[in-house]
Amino acid sequence: MNKRILQLLTRLGFLTPEIAQKLEKEIPDTADVVEYLVKNKYIDEKKFLLILNRHFGVKTLENISLEEINQEFIKRVPLDVIKKYRVVPYKMENGTLYVLTIDPFNNEGISTLRFLLKAQRAVPVVIPVSVMETILESLEEEEENIVEEILSTIEGEEIETEETEDVDWNAVVAAAETEAPIIKLVNAIITEAVRKGASDIHIEPQEKALIVRFRI
Repeated sequence: MNKRILQLLTRLGFLTPEIAQKLEKEIPDTADVVEYLVKNKYIDEKKFLLILNRHFGVKTLENISLEEINQEFIKRVPLDVIKKYRVVPYKMENGTLYVLTIDPFNNEGISTLRFLLKAQRAVPVVIPVSVMETILESLEEEEENIVEEILSTIEGEEIETEETEDVDWNAVVAAAETEAPIIKLVNAIITEAVRKGASDIHIEPQEKALIVRFRI
């Protein structure tokens, strides 16, 4: 848990020292502090963003859509990283990466994006929690649609599996149906490779497609 944000909010008068101490014990270590405070109505988010911008020079945006975000950067960052740190690469200007976040002190997440995108420096751009949730939901929906489209080509014919002494492939296929989309995709590719008796799997990402080749 990032205690710096609690200290800042206490100094700004958003929280009393007593409530801040209570929150240190109450907020789970894995939770995002700002998100927790907003959802539990401990702070006025609009006022918080205004103060960050006017008094501390932190860049803020009240709203932004997925279409306004650099899509090339989105493709280069694993969705798991974006969801884990709740940071989204926004744009790059003169070597400076602007990162959408709900916590200006999210140094680990911001630094991770700077490293992945090879930026000289990274600057946080704070957005409302609700806006971040909308962006994340849109990204998850996009990924799921892509995976389902790929799966539809893989599953175009009925998959027949052979049980071996060590692996129950029917169980693998059944389990894949309840997994997250990307896990389902990987399981389906491996199952098809086994069905075809392939010795190698070659995956070639394209701009708008994914080519999967099996060496028989």
